Amino acid sequence: MRYLTPLLLTLLACADPAPGPAPEPQRADATVYPRASITHTLTLEILDRAGGAAEGAPLRLSVEGGDASAVIYEVGDPTRITLDLVEGAYRLTAFRDRGDDGADDACPFPPLPEHVEIADELDNVRGVLSLELRKDTRATLTLERSICGPGEPLTGLEGIIQAPNEAASSGPVWMLLEPLAATPEGAAPQPILRVPIFPEGLQGARPFSFGELLPGFYQLTVFVDEDEDACLTLCGGPLSGGDRLWARRARIEIQAGARATLEEILTLEAADCAAEMTGLRGAVTLALVNSEAAEIAEEGAPRYAGALMAALFNLEGQRLYQRTLLEHLDARPTPLPFTLTGIAPGDYTLALWLDRDADGGFSPCGGLISGWDLLSLRQPVRVTADQITDSGLWALEAGHCEDDQGIEGAISVEIEAGPMSTGRPVRLELYPLEAEGARRSVLLFENHAQLTGMTPFIRTEALPQGVYRARVYIDTDQDGRFLSCEASPWADRSSTETFIVEIDEGARVDLGRRVIAPIGCPVPQIELWPVFGLSDLGASAPFPLRVEIEERGGWRDDRLLMERFEPYTPARLLLTPGRFRLTAYLDSDADERFTPCGRAGADHSAAQLELELGAHISITEVELQLSRCAP
Repeated sequence: MRYLTPLLLTLLACADPAPGPAPEPQRADATVYPRASITHTLTLEILDRAGGAAEGAPLRLSVEGGDASAVIYEVGDPTRITLDLVEGAYRLTAFRDRGDDGADDACPFPPLPEHVEIADELDNVRGVLSLELRKDTRATLTLERSICGPGEPLTGLEGIIQAPNEAASSGPVWMLLEPLAATPEGAAPQPILRVPIFPEGLQGARPFSFGELLPGFYQLTVFVDEDEDACLTLCGGPLSGGDRLWARRARIEIQAGARATLEEILTLEAADCAAEMTGLRGAVTLALVNSEAAEIAEEGAPRYAGALMAALFNLEGQRLYQRTLLEHLDARPTPLPFTLTGIAPGDYTLALWLDRDADGGFSPCGGLISGWDLLSLRQPVRVTADQITDSGLWALEAGHCEDDQGIEGAISVEIEAGPMSTGRPVRLELYPLEAEGARRSVLLFENHAQLTGMTPFIRTEALPQGVYRARVYIDTDQDGRFLSCEASPWADRSSTETFIVEIDEGARVDLGRRVIAPIGCPVPQIELWPVFGLSDLGASAPFPLRVEIEERGGWRDDRLLMERFEPYTPARLLLTPGRFRLTAYLDSDADERFTPCGRAGADHSAAQLELELGAHISITEVELQLSRCAP
């Protein structure tokens, strides 16, 4: 398309409110068309109904028709203009030229879900009018903001959104529309639309109206995107996000050709968050070479399917926090920003990966757990109190996966109560039926307590060819080899039945669906006799003495030891083998939970002890000195 620059139109002066003659409309003489002999005058009024979107961007008018190439006019703002045009059929498009490049950069066609998210980067404030010019004509063209959605302009939603107070919101306001219709078998799920309702923020109550939606039932969520990731990531929990304000409607209906109206004002509510949040922010992109990018385009991303995950590990390698950042890799444009809050200050390892094998764990190709997660990255990070530290751009790197070798299957776990049966590795043990073979062990999952339902797995570890007797078990004593608790009460307590598996070189073997169940052994007990002193002997401490018990695998308990604290009076605790942290405290606010010094409602005095109780310990004594919080 070539662009001509006709006469630059001057701005129309503001109308005087006093009665008087109407102002003369502006005129623009179009290119003379030598084959036409009849011209008519078109007086066009352009109305702006876009609610201030793209304010300040030049307003331009594209005129197509009349047996000539398109002509683009620069228009005053706001204005009525007059065009002298040859007789014929015309299509008029007025648009805000955000890039000020003279080109009409409209929404792509056909629209994709990610285009809704970037609509305000395009020339999406526009109006279109088609007419037959056979005489002098007056017409009106209305500018509206397009969301680059998949539906018709008349099919949409309108209503009023209100902030919880008169203060302006601290970020753009987004709306998520999640389709509620069931996805037919074999079809791709209809994606969530992410609509930037008020990119400039919200103050008080404000109406909205937009179209281009598909008919159907939706769950509607509105939120202030303080962490700027275009996702609802509320703060207030472990490994949460940075958004504070939100509201939801569980079910709304959008009908074809109409804009559904929310009957009540949608008032945003505040999540329970700290005034100063602690955590990390960053962005994720993909470090793919051109051949890999082409493969994604050609094959529809079969090798790159799966949820984008994030997890934080302590320096000992224990996974402390985990969250899904994105359900599908192709659902959002990259780089994808993320914010992780609700993290204790300290040093961690941050893992980001594409969970291609859908096991919910970090299992990159060639890793300790050699899974099928092709794109992954693991780097050290530091979290500082009361700050959200910028960790920069993270480029996920492709590992080398042998797609057709290894093992796959699915397992479910019946979890026993108590500290011995929480947070233990899940392993596959293979016993070769040939006498000269060696027993092999494959780590499937790091923590069995994090598995839900029948959990699938793919492990790409190369295994020797042969026939094996196999079992999948929970490694209770964490020694890397199966020993039944029937032989030793301290050993492994849950397992599948044994089964036969044949492994061929270079092939992937399906182990089927297996259930790990308790073997049924009694739980061994260790007597712990703690004695407690008080560092400030002159202090009065007529409070209950309690102890908070944490096992490294995640099990927690809180027990009452004394109704009223008496120094150096032994107390008895029954525990099992494991790695424990004991926090003894004087429960001065009687809420039956530990509140450390420096927080509101801090308990009077406390002491901490970490200890490992082994299989050969039956009774032990420990002493703890309770220290008082500074007044």
